[in-house]
Amino acid sequence: MKERGSFWTDLAKSLQLPEDLRKGEVLVCLKGRSRLTVENFKGLSCYTPCEIKLITKEGILRVSGRNLKILWYTREEMEISGFVCKMELL
Repeated sequence: MKERGSFWTDLAKSLQLPEDLRKGEVLVCLKGRSRLTVENFKGLSCYTPCEIKLITKEGILRVSGRNLKILWYTREEMEISGFVCKMELL
């Protein structure tokens, strides 16, 4: 008997998705100090011009900086602009 969820695991492998996407891990792409893309987040817990906190599978991702803005977002992906000073996984 196959374990629960193996259908999705098998499907992700057959589509040759990267392992981090298959596991739902948070992916962060920093473009200089002014753009940040975050994938695989679950929700938003804080949003100010100085701090954005995202709920992820691994914990809270805190982005600190100045003039932070959410440019766009989907259910699992977000792009942030502004001056990024620090990122922490809490």
